[in-house]
Amino acid sequence: MEALCILKNRCLYFISLDSGLLSLFYYLDVEFPIKLITLWGSKDVGILKQDVRSPNNKMIHVPLLYEKNLSSLTPEKLLENIYPKDIENLLEQNNQRDLLKKFQEFSIEEKKKLTAEILSIDRTVLERQKLFFERKVKKDNFIPLKKAYKATFSDYKKGINILTAKKAAAIIMAAGQGSRLGFLGPKALFKIKNKTLIEYQMEKIAAKQKKYNVKFYLSVMTSHLNHEEIVNYFDKNLYFGLEKDQIDFFIQKKAPFLDEKGRWILQDGKILLGPDGNGSIFESFSESDILTKYLKNKIKYISIVPVDNPLADPFDEKLFGFHKSKKNEVTIKCIVRETADEKKGAIVLKDNKIKVIEYIDIEKDKKYYFSNSGIYVLNTDFFKKVRGLDLNYNFVWKRISNESEIFAYKSESFIFDGFDNAKRVNTLVDEKENFYASLKEKSNLYDIEKSLN
Repeated sequence: MEALCILKNRCLYFISLDSGLLSLFYYLDVEFPIKLITLWGSKDVGILKQDVRSPNNKMIHVPLLYEKNLSSLTPEKLLENIYPKDIENLLEQNNQRDLLKKFQEFSIEEKKKLTAEILSIDRTVLERQKLFFERKVKKDNFIPLKKAYKATFSDYKKGINILTAKKAAAIIMAAGQGSRLGFLGPKALFKIKNKTLIEYQMEKIAAKQKKYNVKFYLSVMTSHLNHEEIVNYFDKNLYFGLEKDQIDFFIQKKAPFLDEKGRWILQDGKILLGPDGNGSIFESFSESDILTKYLKNKIKYISIVPVDNPLADPFDEKLFGFHKSKKNEVTIKCIVRETADEKKGAIVLKDNKIKVIEYIDIEKDKKYYFSNSGIYVLNTDFFKKVRGLDLNYNFVWKRISNESEIFAYKSESFIFDGFDNAKRVNTLVDEKENFYASLKEKSNLYDIEKSLN
């Protein structure tokens, strides 16, 4: 039984001659993924003779038959059935035949590492990337939104009631790196005037807690590139005065970068991977235990703020109050658009419903009145409603990082594309100086510093 437990819980492969353990393992009535490679000198013995399918539907069985001459089986032949057979179909299905050819040239250790890396990529990510080969120019009839609401004193009071009743939580989106700022590390830890970007937001949260004498729940969305560093930073700073159980972390999904032909890019034997856009918040948050925790604690509303805006208030009374007053599923906080060519998403109408479009989709012959701030409030139930939401990728050609000369297509989904699933979406406009100072690149660092005075 101990051997069976080890096989079930610790092994990806089981290579076996005919034996009692093999028969017991083969007919085990449980489901778990494993590859079974069996070695035979005759087809008229054991499970080969019985010719009965294993009850384990997740088992892949590869019998290797060497009639009366098992000694001719070489280690190389055995390894061929481990690498690359496990990923051959996967690479074929995802138009990565060139990588399959390169794979043959790698050492066994390199094959092992690359196989593990490929198998770690979420299958839904790979399905979405197939759209790269079916891209079409989108032509939607968007009408620029001309009017947006402003918050009232009544909204502010309702917001206070929401906060004091412990009905609100927040998510800080902090998956990005600081490469465009010339910073080798998480963007969240980039310093402005001796404080990190995330520190500005944590100070606001701590102050609101003290003001209303409540405990807020907060989640931080990280990426595979920075998760450990951000978690360690919070630990080192004693969670900025909050208790450890108030703060949760979850990881955004990752996707391979693509070259101009849609091929994955290898560097030093590894696939180049990047965070797959803030639209994966719906899957990543819902798949974590945090959504269940919030529902259990009767959290009704969740604000979402980007870490690169040090003026953003994750627990904005007016925003929460307005959201409740209008009975929205989604509220988008926006600013008045200052110039036609500013690199911010615009607020539009499509089929009489409010949407955000990315700045690359803006039509030059139209005047747009409001820009997206990247700050939102969503009903907690909306996350439950769109659990497993499959958003299409946008493929953006960009430099992988400031340190790299490699350009590639980055696969990104956008959070605001998920808002199409909401029954009621509204916009709240506020003065830019009150809440918006988004740090996108080094060139606007001086303006951000001025806004923090």
